[in-house]
Amino acid sequence: MYATGCTFSSSMTTLTPHDLRCRLSFWKSCGWRLWAEEFVPIKMKLWVKTSMLLCLFGFLKEFRPSEPYLIQYLTGPWLNFTEEKVNQDMLPVGTYSYISCLIVILLITDILRYKPIIVLEGFTGIVVWSLFAWGKDFNHFIAAEAVWGLFAATEVAYFTYIYATVDRQHYQKVTSHIRAAFLLGHSLSAVVAQTLSLLGVMDAHTLTYITAGALSLSTIWAILLPNVKKSIYFHREDKTNSEDSDDRIAVTDTKDVASPVPSKKTFTEKCVIAYKFLKKDFLAAYTNLYVVKWSIWWGLGAGCYLQAYGYNQMVYEVILKESGELETAKYNGAVEAISSLLGAAVAFGCGFLRFDWTRVGDVFLGLGCVAVGVMLYVFAVSESIWLGYSGYSMFVILFNGLITITTAEVARNISEDSYGLIFGVNTLLTLLVQTLITLVVVSSTGLALGPRQQGAVVGNVNENILNTAQNRKH
Repeated sequence: MYATGCTFSSSMTTLTPHDLRCRLSFWKSCGWRLWAEEFVPIKMKLWVKTSMLLCLFGFLKEFRPSEPYLIQYLTGPWLNFTEEKVNQDMLPVGTYSYISCLIVILLITDILRYKPIIVLEGFTGIVVWSLFAWGKDFNHFIAAEAVWGLFAATEVAYFTYIYATVDRQHYQKVTSHIRAAFLLGHSLSAVVAQTLSLLGVMDAHTLTYITAGALSLSTIWAILLPNVKKSIYFHREDKTNSEDSDDRIAVTDTKDVASPVPSKKTFTEKCVIAYKFLKKDFLAAYTNLYVVKWSIWWGLGAGCYLQAYGYNQMVYEVILKESGELETAKYNGAVEAISSLLGAAVAFGCGFLRFDWTRVGDVFLGLGCVAVGVMLYVFAVSESIWLGYSGYSMFVILFNGLITITTAEVARNISEDSYGLIFGVNTLLTLLVQTLITLVVVSSTGLALGPRQQGAVVGNVNENILNTAQNRKH
């Protein structure tokens, strides 16, 4: 008999449910409440379950080992497309499709309550990499790039689904969970790609089969995700009923308490309410000049990053071709893995920085942009593949640090409910910058510059963002 009033057997192998409840009660009475509540897997908390389910989907959808060697596959002996055709005619289609689809996805994700868009992401991923794996004609790969734009646009649902399914008190934890799963999938797939390539087990073509398989699994898993009953704008929860946490169960006597029956709103009424809150959150964010400043850098910096990320393999191929090392072993996978892991470590470390960014933010952004621009320029003009690998890796690592602080500062100065909206608008700004660079610098209707010249131009754009950062006043 313990102070809790419970008695149970001393046998550790024949615990009854009553014994287990009594032991937990005793541990809590002895000050072990944190251990009992957080680490005993008797009934896993709903928000943890949801986070784990979404993280597995994120890991599987990012497990795409064919990506580090996609350009090698397109321009290699399997398909023999010319670098100019891939650079100027194929890859820009993905950019144009991405921005076009994102506008629509941003509008319907909240209406459809996230899960259908996540399932759509899985299905479009299967279509894209099936076309890459089994396509033969150039038009098949143009279609793959067009569908890739939809695949990339639907990713917004992955990052916003969780906010509609857990309480605000868990936002920070679940955000770190889904970001970690995202980076882990990307890094591990790059390691697998590099290992299989070096061992000669698989080549750039057969790696596409693994990618298609992983995306098939992610789609099945997406279908198993819990449905979302509410959303932030179109399906808002009645505030009088939303105070209960998902970790508590309120027991009431339904005979004594009459539950009000909420009236069902028409779709038009929901649209009016959604518009009111969308307008309110949008104006609250973008009438704040401090948020506007960081959002401008977000769009410019991330737009340049996406452009460099999309064309880095083209630069590798040019460097190897000009140096006569085209047939040597390629370490694209290792570079992606190392730069992603180190970038994640830098992003994590940024969380421990304690600066007054309202004072030092402009200087930090300016110096960061110069450093990123220099690394990107070194990458673009390098005649050594190892120097090119190093320049690109440093570019990715520095960018991850800059964008982490940028998103944190934006998030800190907007309401929690508007995260999805504001991050979506800033992503749209990012794609506008990338599309403009593609139209002017890459496409055959523009300057039609080669991969090296593109890298140099994007590097100069990054350095010139310094003037924007210094001239804007918060």
